Amino acid sequence: MGKLLSIIVPSYNMEQYLPKCLGSLIVDDSALLQKLDVIVVNDGCKGRTSEG
Repeated sequence: MGKLLSIIVPSYNMEQYLPKCLGSLIVDDSALLQKLDVIVVNDGCKGRTSEG
């Protein structure tokens, strides 16, 4: 079976929020985690978002 859910996170100037955002998507169920796609889109912001 393929992915159950795909989540797209835009990351325009989100360097201070991105770790908390992505951390909130982690679940303890490894089987469920295998069915989850998280796509972070860096749209060319001038901050340090891609370093986070």
